[in-house]
Amino acid sequence: MKVALCLHGYFNSFTDSTSKGEDGFKHLQEHVFSKCDPDVYIHSWDLQNKDIILDLYKDYIVDSHFEEPIDFSDQVKENNLHLLPKTPGYAPPETIFSHLYSIQKS
Repeated sequence: MKVALCLHGYFNSFTDSTSKGEDGFKHLQEHVFSKCDPDVYIHSWDLQNKDIILDLYKDYIVDSHFEEPIDFSDQVKENNLHLLPKTPGYAPPETIFSHLYSIQKS
């Protein structure tokens, strides 16, 4: 069975300082790469860590795309999502749009 591994977003977490991309790679090595030979697809906003990401995953990458973050504020306003109440602990619509876009691209 062939496996596709889709990675997206940033290399390191912005919200959890202990969540580092290199640790994620080690986890994937132990739990995925050691058990199968996946095709890796990457979309990332993280231009600063592009070379590190490409080097770590070089043996598995089928396709990768790196770009500057997109501001989804206009789409949020066009859909009146800026009128939604701000709920603590929940991501704002701009963040959700960014997340879904990156998943789709990967």
